[in-house]
Amino acid sequence: MNRIFILAIISLLLLSQYNIVYAVQDPDSVDLRISQTEGDGKLEALMEAAKSYQGTSLKLALRYADQRYEIAKSLNNPVAVAENYNLYGNLYYTSGLASQAEEYYLKAYAIYDSLNHFEGLATECHNLALVHHTRDDTLNSLKLYNESVAVRKMSGNTRRIGDGLTTLGEVHLEYGNYEVSLRNLYQAIEYYGNITGYPRRIDCIAFIADNLNILSPEQAPYWIRKLEEENSIVGSKSYEQMINLRWATYYLAVKDLDRCEEYIKKVRTDSVYIVEVISPVTTFLKLSDTFLENGDTEKGLHYSRLARKLHMNQERHHTVTMTSEFKTRFNLRISEEELQSLNEINRLSAERIQIEERIKYVMIGALALVTLLLLNLMISHLSVRRNAGILTTRKHELEAAYERNLRYKEKILKTRASKNMFFRMISGRLQIPFERLTRSLEKLLVLSQNTIARDQFLSSLREIVATGDYIEKNLKRILLWSKLQRGKYTIKKSTIQLNDFMHDQLPEMLGKAVKNDVRVRFDIDPEVSVSYDRHSLKSVIRILVENAISHSPAKSDVIIRGQRATSGSVISITDFGKGIPVSLQDKIFDIERDPSGKEGPLGIGLLIAKHLAELNGSWLSFQTKPGTETTFFLHITDNNG
Repeated sequence: MNRIFILAIISLLLLSQYNIVYAVQDPDSVDLRISQTEGDGKLEALMEAAKSYQGTSLKLALRYADQRYEIAKSLNNPVAVAENYNLYGNLYYTSGLASQAEEYYLKAYAIYDSLNHFEGLATECHNLALVHHTRDDTLNSLKLYNESVAVRKMSGNTRRIGDGLTTLGEVHLEYGNYEVSLRNLYQAIEYYGNITGYPRRIDCIAFIADNLNILSPEQAPYWIRKLEEENSIVGSKSYEQMINLRWATYYLAVKDLDRCEEYIKKVRTDSVYIVEVISPVTTFLKLSDTFLENGDTEKGLHYSRLARKLHMNQERHHTVTMTSEFKTRFNLRISEEELQSLNEINRLSAERIQIEERIKYVMIGALALVTLLLLNLMISHLSVRRNAGILTTRKHELEAAYERNLRYKEKILKTRASKNMFFRMISGRLQIPFERLTRSLEKLLVLSQNTIARDQFLSSLREIVATGDYIEKNLKRILLWSKLQRGKYTIKKSTIQLNDFMHDQLPEMLGKAVKNDVRVRFDIDPEVSVSYDRHSLKSVIRILVENAISHSPAKSDVIIRGQRATSGSVISITDFGKGIPVSLQDKIFDIERDPSGKEGPLGIGLLIAKHLAELNGSWLSFQTKPGTETTFFLHITDNNG
């Protein structure tokens, strides 16, 4: 009896051990080419595989980067680990995830700093400077660029030192610090030495010419000719455009307008702004002003029109790029979240399979024991009940996880629908103003070819300017909305004396009020001051006042009040228009309240105002009497953070 019982125990132990071995055998699948590579070659192969998916598939790129990280860590190679952190940073930065990129750049920086690895340390300083430049953090960006150059000088790599100094000069040129920019660029030329046909050195020469055209035009031709010599080796169409623009800028600076026109006509205005640090719009505007000062109105207006067209192309290119990046990042986030959801489902499915396998082998052991001894039936029965309890618990967990995944999927679909609605509204609302602007330009062109009255000409110009201002205003509002959606809007609170602040904003309010024949009245308590971000408060007040003026009949008033409340201050804007219809009152802050509109405002002003108010720890409310009046309230508490 004891021998049979011992055999039964041994059988159960063997079955359990077999089950454990079976459960953990899940080998990683690695690409055949990488799996056949050994040593440092494998690290390089994984690095190249990760880089090949940079900007196209963050998921696949991170897969190879993770494999390389595990190998580098197992080899106890700190330089390889730092390279991997730099790789992670590059992958996240390319995907638009600057915060994650900064985290890994800082890790790589710490390792290179501990090893006195100057080349790697300079690279990380440069990468961190890019992150801060993306955030418009000028001080930290310049500090890190300077640190990168200082470390590169310690490494002794003259070409890379020249690259760092060129980047530093480019940044100062962008910020308008021309003398400092020129000093760094001259140093870069010394480090480059006799290198020819090197793109970064050519950029350095171009930046020197840009600075000299502003500071000392008589020295600029020497460097522009240097550009021509370099391009005779490279043969680049882009550099040819850069050279033409710099000759045009130089001749404009020395007042040789004929030569300036000769070169500026060679510049392709539809592409040159993409590769320039200083906007070419400046050259066109200066040329227009010069012709107007000389009394040549026709040429002055011609180049003014070209400047506005180029500016609009820049804004359109910036908007399209930003929208494309937003869509890419949004789709990337969604795909990553879907991947996490699928991984969670797969993990739970694997656990369920493991449980089923364990139950299967327990049942086999139980049947074997029954054939050996009826006495073991009771033990097997208890074991089955115990495992059934575990299975029931896991089943409930799987059901709960499935419900969570369903809710998560619904949330993703809702977010995607909201995004699609947002972009449909933008494209629908801006299409007609752009078409109207095009028609106005065509009409002006036709009129300019005939003898027209001054009133007709001015009327056409006013129509173009009004449409352009409308488009520019809405583009700025779209950019602000996008910035709020991406969490990139920075709040800097200060104490604002409300009465003085409102009177500072009065000139901007009066423009539209006079146009609509509406009077703006103030009733501001001179003792009221609030803690608020000045730019946010200006935007909120401007949106509410413009809405009030737009909905006010002629000869009526818009009243702006500022008063102390029980726990803070209240700013109110009242108009005496038609009021808000009952059908829209619940949707006044909803982006979907007018999805079919084709003209008129974008419909996101109140959404932006609500978002800005909440970011500053305040909130909006309204009261309306249909057919009579509407009042919007901005509630600001004393302890709004």
